[in-house]
Amino acid sequence: MSQVLYDVTHTSHTNANTGIQRVIRRLHRHWPKNKEPSLLPVVHDKYAHAWRRMDADETDNLMFTADKSVGERRGASWSLSQRIRGRVSRVFPKKKYYHLSKASGFICGELFLDECRLKAFSQLKTELPVTGPRVAIFHDMIAVQSPELAPRATVAKYHTYLERLLSFDIIASVSDYSRDCLVSYWKSKSIAQIPQITTIPLGVDEVAGATSLELPYDKTPMILSVGTLEGRKNHVALLEACELLWTKGLHFRLRLIGMLNKETGVAAMEKIQLLKAKNRQIEWYFNASDEFLKKSYKECIFTVYPSLCEGFGLPVLESLAHGRACVCSGLTAMAEVAAGGGCVLTGEPNSDNIARGIESLLVDQNMNASLSTAAMSRNIRTWDDYALDLHALLANGMPGGVI
Repeated sequence: MSQVLYDVTHTSHTNANTGIQRVIRRLHRHWPKNKEPSLLPVVHDKYAHAWRRMDADETDNLMFTADKSVGERRGASWSLSQRIRGRVSRVFPKKKYYHLSKASGFICGELFLDECRLKAFSQLKTELPVTGPRVAIFHDMIAVQSPELAPRATVAKYHTYLERLLSFDIIASVSDYSRDCLVSYWKSKSIAQIPQITTIPLGVDEVAGATSLELPYDKTPMILSVGTLEGRKNHVALLEACELLWTKGLHFRLRLIGMLNKETGVAAMEKIQLLKAKNRQIEWYFNASDEFLKKSYKECIFTVYPSLCEGFGLPVLESLAHGRACVCSGLTAMAEVAAGGGCVLTGEPNSDNIARGIESLLVDQNMNASLSTAAMSRNIRTWDDYALDLHALLANGMPGGVI
């Protein structure tokens, strides 16, 4: 059976489970079984200077069961034994998992920003037997469009990453918005030849039982917001909006689920602490498992996603899949997710606009129920849909509507 090599280098070495890691893990889990080509996860071992199959620890990290709590940092971690083994392999004959058979394609859905990973893709072309197309999953242009909202290390290397994308045969963008931004960027650089590029939107987990409202309004209903605490997710504006409503006398709990970005999310963390000191009803879970996340979607009456800019906006789609309305800006790629109904669109996501969106659903239960019904009536893509589309891209070539 023909196989496609699948780069999981970073995801197999981190306990983070944010946007890109979710995409990598779900694509692996939902890749069609018993259909050609199959998917073979591979790691670029920076200590061995070679591509190889995963070891047991890496496999466990990639599988990431639903009851597993996420880590506190996004960075990759290599064990001492992995480091030693990699260095030793440069001298002595490599184990079987260093030997990769002929492949009919290659997929990379991760960012490759460090110099070692950049060189690894040159090695793919010269040393690995990949005969089919090399596909890169493209997520967003935020580090270029809004560098003030992104980590400095990412901003510094992102232009090089965008240049290296040109060495791939096909770019599979997660949204039309991200696709158009990437094409515009390359055109601004007067790059004449670019890879073929298409849009394959992301999906969500199948949600059993999201067919009835059961919106749990009580004395203190819970509002949910899912996303890493970082600058572009705009939690400070959300917290200011909630404070406006609490001061106005509205009663609700705010539950935040997402790890902390220590470079760009500190202001949000400090705001949480200040509001807690005032006995405001805020819960923050920085290491929630997928099980707890799903439980929270069921317990909330609606969600808020205050992000300033997105390459896709996965928490919006997840909310709708659970039959929960979402308050979001409706700007950037979120416009594509929100277009099918179920959202309250704030426009510019400042604190006043977010507060109005939240208040509208808190005080008008009929409106919230109507939006929940609209959400449940949508034909929302799943990870099976996403994996099937990407599989078809490798198996059958480019679909229609590409650039």
